Formats: sequence, C-alpha cells, structure tokens
Amino acid sequence: PPSVLTFSPRNRPPLEFQPCASLFKTSRTWSRGRVLRAAASLLGLVAMAGAGTSTVTYRDVEFAKVAAKNVPLSTHPLLLDLHMPSRERCPEPRLLVWMHGGAWRMGSKEDVLAMGLLDHGFAIASVGYRLSPEEKFPAQIWDTKAAIRYLRAKQSTYKYRSSSIGIIGESAGGHLAALVGVSNGHPALEGEVGEPPEASSSDVQAVVSLYGPTDLTTILGQSSGIGLEVRVPALQLLLGG
Repeated sequence: PPSVLTFSPRNRPPLEFQPCASLFKTSRTWSRGRVLRAAASLLGLVAMAGAGTSTVTYRDVEFAKVAAKNVPLSTHPLLLDLHMPSRERCPEPRLLVWMHGGAWRMGSKEDVLAMGLLDHGFAIASVGYRLSPEEKFPAQIWDTKAAIRYLRAKQSTYKYRSSSIGIIGESAGGHLAALVGVSNGHPALEGEVGEPPEASSSDVQAVVSLYGPTDLTTILGQSSGIGLEVRVPALQLLLGG
C-alpha cells in the first residue's frame, strides 16, 4: 500500500505517517511548505534545491472525454495542466498529481498550492475533475484515476518517471487523494473513464492529504454552525440526498 501523510491545522499533532508512524509523528507545528517537502520525500527522493526557474507548463491537456450533462449524445473533455521543472537540472523528474479543494463543488486545476515543488525537481500534474453540481460521487475518483492512467501512458511523451507517483490534495482534494491512495486496484472505483485499467495502472505510491476529511459519516457531528452551513449542502451535492 502507498505511504500516507496527513496534515491538520488544528492544535493536535499535525502529522501521521503510515506505515512508519515513528518517523514523522510529531507535536510541532509544520508549515504547509514543510509538509509538502516531507510529502516529496515519501517517494524516496532527495529534493533538488534550486532546481532552476526554466519551467514548462502544458495547459489543458485532454486526458479523457465524458458525457455532457443534459446534452444527449454529446461529450466534453476532461483536462489537466502539467507543470515540468527545469530540464537542465532534472531531465526526468518524478511525478506528483495535485487535487484542488473547494468542497467538491468548486475550485479549479489552476489552484495549485504545491507549485513550490517544481523548484525541487518534481513534475506536477493538476487534475480538473468533475465537480459535484455536474456529477455525484464517485465520478471525481473515476476522473482522477483516469488522469493517472493517462499520465502513466504518456511517460515517454513528457519525459517524467512514473514508476512511483505521488498524489497530493488539499481540503476536498485531500479527501480524493486519500481515497485514490487506499483504493489501488479497486474495480468499482476505477470506472470506465479514459484509458482502460488493463492498458495502464492508476496506482499511486505516496499520498498527502492537507486537512482533507477522512470520515464523511462523522464530519457533520464534528462541525460548528458555520461549518454545517458549508458541509451539509456540500455533502448533499456530492452524495445525493
């Protein structure tokens, strides 16, 4: 199973690292940047400080098509942005997949909090997944796994290493990242979007969840009045009901 790193902004110990919890369990406060650097280390790499500023971005890369909502016999593309570090310092970088937040109902692949890792020699693929007003769960997981299968299939095109892929997300994106990480090879969550599972794997080898919910059955009971105003409609859109 992949390694899992979770981060919480509250006062309780902010890090859990599985399966080697003793390596990362701490009561100190970690900045988001420090957590992201620790996340990169889960791939077994030494980050390349000062990897350079000559980066390249491939925007709106189509990784699959899905049926357009309320438009019979029509499709629309699913897109990702691929950010590549300096080729001079890192000709074949490792790949990290970024999942944006937004209560599953808003947000954009343009919202990438992990961009600083480009300077440490990592490629970052920011995935645009279907939001809950368009499709309910598990469409978001199907889209993400389709993006990972596409990225693995295109390794030789973009020249990154895909043997060990990490996935990072914040808030709702952290929930999706964690679920992708614990469902490697799960047939029901692979879906039928994009490349078939037989053609390319959607497995990930490292997971980082930045303050993502992990138990949707208890999140409302842990919420304040303001939190309920956000989370009740968010979960209704995501899960139905």
